[in-house]
Amino acid sequence: DAVVERLSRADREALTRLELENRLSSSLDNDEFIPFYQPIYDLKTGQVRGCEAIIRWMSKKKDVVSPAVFMDVMEESALILRASRV
Repeated sequence: DAVVERLSRADREALTRLELENRLSSSLDNDEFIPFYQPIYDLKTGQVRGCEAIIRWMSKKKDVVSPAVFMDVMEESALILRASRV
């Protein structure tokens, strides 16, 4: 698109972020996020001492999207509040 080509780098980055925020919001609406629970072990006893929750995006456009792609955007927006209810 000719308009996008004329945008500054900062404007392109802002546009990319906005598009990602919109995809994240739609994906939350469509239940594309799944929580996984990872055990935390005591290395001395080998017993489970707790767990941490990890969210995975099972995108309809891709298989599994790494949290490295979306977590910063979620944390910097109100979307993290919606994701915490998954």
